[in-house]
Amino acid sequence: MVEVINDDYEQNQLEWWSKWSRLIWFTNQCCALLSSDFKEPLFNHSEILSPKVDVKLLIPKIEKVFQSKGLLSYFFVKDSFEYFSIRESLMARSYEIKDRLSVMEITSPYFKVNEKVEVKIIGKEGIEKWCEIYLLSFYEDMSLFEPTVRATKRAFSEEKTKFILARYENLPVGTLALYGTNGVNGAYCVGTLPRFRNMGVASAMLRFAHELSNSEGKKLTLQTFLSDSVENFYKKRGFRRVYLKEVLAPS
Repeated sequence: MVEVINDDYEQNQLEWWSKWSRLIWFTNQCCALLSSDFKEPLFNHSEILSPKVDVKLLIPKIEKVFQSKGLLSYFFVKDSFEYFSIRESLMARSYEIKDRLSVMEITSPYFKVNEKVEVKIIGKEGIEKWCEIYLLSFYEDMSLFEPTVRATKRAFSEEKTKFILARYENLPVGTLALYGTNGVNGAYCVGTLPRFRNMGVASAMLRFAHELSNSEGKKLTLQTFLSDSVENFYKKRGFRRVYLKEVLAPS
């Protein structure tokens, strides 16, 4: 269960990723996501949700939980002066910044869309195809098919979730998941099959998500690692950076 926290963007992100990973709380402002299936830091990290959290005793406790699962202990910490002491506490234990995660929202939408791309919300019968296209878009590999289906079915069971599939000349080529909470629609799993990239597929899905969010009176948000070098792609389509999170791990 996700605690109610005083940050609509963080609330949305935690609720969504808790469908993919196990969410555990150390305090009402400090939690961790853990997955035995998905190995990336996005699915396995701790979040410090308030600069007032006293992390000196918490950090060793969190590290033990990750170590017991054979996982490296990643921490996601907001890149702001308020969180300076938390960052310093981690660096004193030989943590270093490995990446940064940009949290963005759309403010000036601009989408140049290929009209050959058709975008629709899918029903339960389309979940497995959605998972296939998602995995081939992000990994070009199907080894995580079963856990991905389980995660998407958990998310699909909530009315908050909409799974979106893009087709090009009737071929399924792109995925996006939209998750709604407290005036926010988070766009996740935005992916396009490699041979259909640079053809307006992602733009078509994002325009669809924006129009849907607008009709619901919700802000459209997303998150992207700076190391993936796609933040400018989103900026060109009208997204702006709201804040950064530093991704810290032992050196």
